[in-house]
Amino acid sequence: MRLEKDNDAPPPPPEFRILQALPEIVPNPPVKPRPTDQIEQYPAYVPTWKTWIAEHRAELSLLQPTGEGVDLSPSRCKDGKVPERRR
Repeated sequence: MRLEKDNDAPPPPPEFRILQALPEIVPNPPVKPRPTDQIEQYPAYVPTWKTWIAEHRAELSLLQPTGEGVDLSPSRCKDGKVPERRR
């Protein structure tokens, strides 16, 4: 999830971003937030995810990084290294 630079609204809490990212990362996620969900609705997903992660711990530990979404283009990398992200 990218934040707009010209937006003066506070960033969403980490839980919100995690609950958006998890369904894209794990196979067969238990729930996917709907685009119409509001930030206030996300805490309802937490118990479902905690249970699912506990039940699939062994399967999840076998997942390997794919590198998908990593920009390794020459314009992004210098001397073969990705620069540290500014915070």
